[in-house]
Amino acid sequence: MKKNIFCIAFIFLYLSLSAQAQCRVIAPDAKEWAEKNQEKLAKMTRTEWLALEAGYRNSGFVWMALSPKQRHDFYRLKIEQVRDSFEWNKEEKEHLDKLYQYFIAHPDLYCEEWSEKNGAEAAEFTNKWATDAMEKLEWTPKLIQGMFMEHEDLLDKEGNVRATSTIEFKQLEYANMKICRSDFTSFEKKFSQSLSSDKNAIKLIGFRTTPIDENEKQNFIKLANEHREELEKQNTVFSSDFSFFRQYFPLHTAIVEYNEKNYYADENGVVVIPNMTDISQVKVVGRKRSETVHGTGSNIIKEDRILLKDEFSQAVRNGVKMAYSIEGNTVVFDFHALTSIEGYANSNE
Repeated sequence: MKKNIFCIAFIFLYLSLSAQAQCRVIAPDAKEWAEKNQEKLAKMTRTEWLALEAGYRNSGFVWMALSPKQRHDFYRLKIEQVRDSFEWNKEEKEHLDKLYQYFIAHPDLYCEEWSEKNGAEAAEFTNKWATDAMEKLEWTPKLIQGMFMEHEDLLDKEGNVRATSTIEFKQLEYANMKICRSDFTSFEKKFSQSLSSDKNAIKLIGFRTTPIDENEKQNFIKLANEHREELEKQNTVFSSDFSFFRQYFPLHTAIVEYNEKNYYADENGVVVIPNMTDISQVKVVGRKRSETVHGTGSNIIKEDRILLKDEFSQAVRNGVKMAYSIEGNTVVFDFHALTSIEGYANSNE
């Protein structure tokens, strides 16, 4: 089951937007059902598809059995439903229209041949659109997920959708994941080196972890094998058993505290701290404010600074170590154990 690059961008944007996983039911015979019902699926409208049992509708096998034109039409109609069913201010309408016009201008979006030639451009557009939505419009990850990463109709501006609005969202359970540091150490070192070659600089990196449903594991294994290079460019790394993946990002413009003094990281999450002798004492206390980064309700705003209610350190919180250091010059922060700063994980500014 080959997926085009634009589909990859949507999948990973959806999964990386939130450090929460939605409980889904996927029919164990979904693959066989899709193969037996190819003729029926080929004529299916969006309304008919939405009427399928959730176990089949949630399956990637069934979704990919639809033609590229059907998938394009289904998402176009979903955008129209979102746009026309709620009151949006001028900026929000313009942002929704930007996505709608992109879909209209690219009718071959889900065609493999088009994707191979233009997939990088589509992925860049998608990621920037979602980042702008969160940072400029202050839309929540759940709302963006409900808008475009869920196939069902949007019920409200909280992000609930028709078929999944009553499903409980739950925090990741790390106990169910086989976390092996060796799966990620090599990438973390490489990523750190790409941010700066200055031996005196400290690099600040964060990651979010997303679990993979057992029923979808084979799809992700195939996806990773076929598109490993593209995924690595998106700083996405899978665990060796494919039970989850991590997406990494620099903590750009972070405000760092060391020995009761503050220092400012650049856009690559790189900061120089004079006379630093103990990297374990490096803390992140906030980030610089900008035209696109305004902070969230839990932050403390002071002039051009967005300060965290709870600092990011290498202590243990909720039973999980919040951060660890590598190479003696890099601190890696686990955002499952942290209070999230809105915009960090998806910002490319």
